Amino acid sequence: MRFERPEQIAFLAGLLAGAGLWWLLPDDLARLWKSLAFGAALAILVYGMVHQFLYRRLKAIYAILKDPGTAATATSRASLDEVEQDVESWARNRDQQIQGLLDREGFRREFMGNLSHELKTPVFNIQGYLLTLLDGGLEDAKVNRKFLEKAAKSVDRMTALIQEMDLLSRLESGAVVLEMGTFDVVRALKEVLEELEPSAREAGVELVLKKDKERIYKALGDSRKIEQVLHNLLSNGIKYSQPQKGLVTVDILDLEDRFLIKVSDNGIGIDESDLPRIFERFYRVDKSRSRDVGGTGLGLSIAKHIMEAHKQQIHATSTRGVGSTFSFTLEKAATS
Repeated sequence: MRFERPEQIAFLAGLLAGAGLWWLLPDDLARLWKSLAFGAALAILVYGMVHQFLYRRLKAIYAILKDPGTAATATSRASLDEVEQDVESWARNRDQQIQGLLDREGFRREFMGNLSHELKTPVFNIQGYLLTLLDGGLEDAKVNRKFLEKAAKSVDRMTALIQEMDLLSRLESGAVVLEMGTFDVVRALKEVLEELEPSAREAGVELVLKKDKERIYKALGDSRKIEQVLHNLLSNGIKYSQPQKGLVTVDILDLEDRFLIKVSDNGIGIDESDLPRIFERFYRVDKSRSRDVGGTGLGLSIAKHIMEAHKQQIHATSTRGVGSTFSFTLEKAATS
């Protein structure tokens, strides 16, 4: 038996005091009554002190940890072991919350630094071009149009960054409503491949679509958003494939109730330590080369949130110096 409640502690104190007094008192008729009276008086005193100075204060502390409306009744029927467990659980939860806040603060600082860097380059470029024009370049026919075109490209880069940040923000907040329907996966892929063919040809990259010619690939989803996912993944494959001998393949696998779309390249690959973070906003594996090939650094993050909105999965595998493969699933459309 464990003595944790006030009445239990008081009973033990009274019992021990009564027994001690019984042993000390001389043997007479009043010996038993004196021992019982002393033990009872001490038990009442101990009960009052423990209840007043321990349990009442414990309830006040417990009320801070639990719902104040139920803390008093919860403490009255809870043992000290149960209270201790509650306090330890509360402490662990608070530690996790504090760590979460610290992680988010670190992420916020990193995000603001990345955003500042992404905006700084085009802003400084535009500033340089305009100053050159104002310092006399505007009158030089060989310079003015060239610098205006460069400034326009920097504006386009800033516009793309702002648009993608707005889309990502709406995806994260759940403000984007998917237009779900049945669509042909192969047709969506071919449209994206045709759109990216000029940039792939310029980079010396071959685009290959692998599929079963006899199979009909009808999926359920927002076709425009899925095309954006494909565009982002294929663009990444083109950017990071081997220069002038690159290869980006798209493969469609027929699973039991889903399609698995795999986009693979023979590029620089990704270190294993970087893989868990590649879907974060602005995270770049090869920062020096990433700046050169352009892009906003938001493509993979947008792809991840679009697939999460579809309640589907997307993941990446890679070997440094060999290449990378990005895969995502699509729910099959019901067949009539």
